[in-house]
Amino acid sequence: LSMASCQALFSKLAETQFPAVSYTLRCGHMSSEVQAVPVLETFRKVYDFGPVVREPSREMNILGFLDSKDIASPAVISRHLVLPRPTKTEKDVPEGGGVPPAEGESDTAEQDGKAPSFCVLLHGSLKVESMVALVQLGENWYGFLYSWADSKKKSNLMLSVLEPGEDSVSWLGKINQLGPISCSTHNPYGEDDTLSPYPVRHADKRSYAQNTTRTGRTTP
Repeated sequence: LSMASCQALFSKLAETQFPAVSYTLRCGHMSSEVQAVPVLETFRKVYDFGPVVREPSREMNILGFLDSKDIASPAVISRHLVLPRPTKTEKDVPEGGGVPPAEGESDTAEQDGKAPSFCVLLHGSLKVESMVALVQLGENWYGFLYSWADSKKKSNLMLSVLEPGEDSVSWLGKINQLGPISCSTHNPYGEDDTLSPYPVRHADKRSYAQNTTRTGRTTP
């Protein structure tokens, strides 16, 4: 019994019981391999008209972007931390299993930090512009990517998963009928960018109202 054998045991246990699932985050011609923590699970729910089952796709396709104020705080079924998939080659894993040496881990982490990543670019853009990205997770199943800050110094890219359906956010209307502003004959946000095409009261500051990047009602 040694430190190395204990590390190898727990590494094998984690890989067996908690396998990492990779997803492809895609927006046009840009893409990035990411991981969702915890893993997206199959949606199963029985409605009055019958059961609904949705399997999450391995691709997260970004359909468009919305102002975070327009999303407000919709009901979601789960939230996930989205991280770039770490680069790990066969040479990083020692023969016989176990964990890579500390030096190898340091080199791999340094390479990941220098490699360009669409996931990192998207996170920074959403944070600066205060916007959310509408993503499709499966057949008639959507969610939102946004920047969430647990402190003033650190923020993370988060995914809120909506209940399957086109009307999962009632004030947006049918999600599959949303389109770019360029298709409108006038700017729906007004000349000074103070209006909204959706029935969400931006000026009202309720004591219980929170930004979607911080909290929201979760359905069982």
